[in-house]
Amino acid sequence: MRIDKRQDVKEVVETIKSGSTIAIGGVHYHNSPMLVIRELIRQNVTDLTLIGGFSLSIQIDMLIGAGLVKKVICPYVGFEGYTGIAPNFRRAAENNEIEIVELEEGASLYGLKAAAHGLPFHPFQSNVIDETDFPIKSPEIYKKVTSPFNNKSYYVVPPIKPDIALLHTQYADMSGNAIYLGAGSVDTTLAEASDRVIMTCDDLVPLGWIKQEYVRTHVIGHFITDLIHEWAPTHPCSSHGIYKHDSQHIQLYLKHAKEGKESFQEYLKKYVLEPKNQRWYIKLIGGKQQLEKLKVEGGL
Repeated sequence: MRIDKRQDVKEVVETIKSGSTIAIGGVHYHNSPMLVIRELIRQNVTDLTLIGGFSLSIQIDMLIGAGLVKKVICPYVGFEGYTGIAPNFRRAAENNEIEIVELEEGASLYGLKAAAHGLPFHPFQSNVIDETDFPIKSPEIYKKVTSPFNNKSYYVVPPIKPDIALLHTQYADMSGNAIYLGAGSVDTTLAEASDRVIMTCDDLVPLGWIKQEYVRTHVIGHFITDLIHEWAPTHPCSSHGIYKHDSQHIQLYLKHAKEGKESFQEYLKKYVLEPKNQRWYIKLIGGKQQLEKLKVEGGL
């Protein structure tokens, strides 16, 4: 029997406790569930440890600017093509307001794989980081061992275990089987590594569609605990094959973030705290007319 996992975002976030370790899917400002990020801020879920399998952007920066983050485990937090390192992330790091675990994408991915597979650690080639200072900066992440099979040295990383993964897909059935039109990034690994998986989607498809779209079904419903179907849930990030990222809004966001904490609080008040729901938010950012500008040719 298929379980209907569709939920309301407000009710889902009400079950997330302060102090949780949360992994965020997607990459840079693409394919991340910003709808859930904004709801975390509205409900003031604090003391968060954030994990990025690959490089992230506005997702982490916004939560830091809202004062909800204590620790970041992510290879890079920035706005490539716009400004480099994310403003709120940089400010919090320079002021020692958050703990940062320095690592590169290989260690992040292998740590998540260790958690997904129930392993005490995951090895990788030592020459990848021998010429870097990552082992010095993060000795809790990088350990060197000797293989009993060939007596060669390798680095190993410990499991990176999220309590919750926040993911986004373009299409899903009500049981959470997720059909991706574009890059899946590390979403499959995040789903396998996490105790709970919250997935947003742009549209719903009938049960059974995964039989004809199995190649693009990156995350199967077995891993999904909550499915949220909403209008443009990734905005201002993109959703591959559905709409582009909103460059105009990202630049507005960066303007406030760069100007300092007071200006950023004005952004949060207008675009996060005051909108009563996603439809109010969409109306605020330009409504259907703005989304039409971002729409790309694609779909199933």
